[in-house]
Formats: sequence, C-alpha cells, structure tokens
Amino acid sequence: MGGHDAGDVASRIAVEASAELIGRTSSEADIHHMLMIVNSRLFEAMYSGEGRPGMGTTIVGVLLVGSEALVFNIGDSRAYSLQGERLQQLTHDDSLTGQSRRSGHAITQSLGGTTSRRPIHPHIEKVTLHRDATILLCSDGLTDMIADETILDILLRNKDQPAQGLLSAALDAGGRDNVTAVVIGHEVKHEDQRTT
Repeated sequence: MGGHDAGDVASRIAVEASAELIGRTSSEADIHHMLMIVNSRLFEAMYSGEGRPGMGTTIVGVLLVGSEALVFNIGDSRAYSLQGERLQQLTHDDSLTGQSRRSGHAITQSLGGTTSRRPIHPHIEKVTLHRDATILLCSDGLTDMIADETILDILLRNKDQPAQGLLSAALDAGGRDNVTAVVIGHEVKHEDQRTT
C-alpha cells in the first residue's frame, strides 16, 4: 500500500500464504478463514523482524469452480467480469465514499496496515459465469489511471495479450502507482482454478 513501509513484504506474505491455503478452500466460509490466517501472518511478521509495524496490503482473488466464481477482496483492489460486451465490477471498494480515485483516496480496510490488530470483514461474492466469461483481477494502480470504459475497450480489442494492453494503458496515463492486472479466460468445465 502506498505510504506504508514494507508494503512489498506484506504483499509477498499475503500471496505466499494465500497460495498455500487456497488449495483447501471450497466455500465462502473457507475463504473467510483463509483471509483471517493471512492477516494473522502479516501481524506475526511485523514483530518478528521480517516486516515493519503498520505494513499492509490489499488483496483480491477468485476461486473458480465450474460455472461459478467465489470472488473476494479486502481494500481497493478489484475483480471484474467480462461477459459478452458487458464489464461488471464484482468487488466492493473499501474506500471513503465521495473520494475521487484519480485524485488519491484512503482505504478503510486492508490486511495489516495498522500497528494493532483490528477485525477484518472480507467481501465475498458468488457469481455465475457464462462459458466465455473473462475475469480481471487488478490493483488500484490500474483503475486509478484508466476508466472502466477504457478497460472494456482494451479487453475487447486485445484478445492475445490483454493484461499487457491494460498495463501499457495505465503507464501511458501516468502510472502513479504499482500496476497489477491478471486476466483469466473462463473455459473451465470440471476442474477447479484458484487464483489470488
């Protein structure tokens, strides 16, 4: 998170812990439990010498099971679905209402991010996907720089390398923050995919 020391450490811990735990998740309750553990590991790292007090990170992810997706987030990283030519935000932004994302904004919830542990309230949504749906997971470094209409246009025009197209557009627009974009094509029949 911008302005917080060791945000890169917090992000790495969150990704590693989620990757370890998500293989055992299959329900909203499992995802909630996983995020509680990830948050605990951040606070353990803060005071073990691995991180710094107050370090924090946002998180967004999706658990794909057949035609359903369990989408989750904490903070202002987002998930979108593209079904046909309709782009829909699937996540809830934890930010102060009325703030312009383009002029900077304060988030109201994160993993870590404080010196004392506070309760977290993950947002978890179950979504039914069409067979040809596309999922976009991204940080605010993307959505602060380019509008949803531009994201939609890039996803529709750039089928071969959509994430690269989104990254380039955000950087061309000024790239004031780290930019993360993961694009997942949904053509899953019987196997599960878990992504954070």
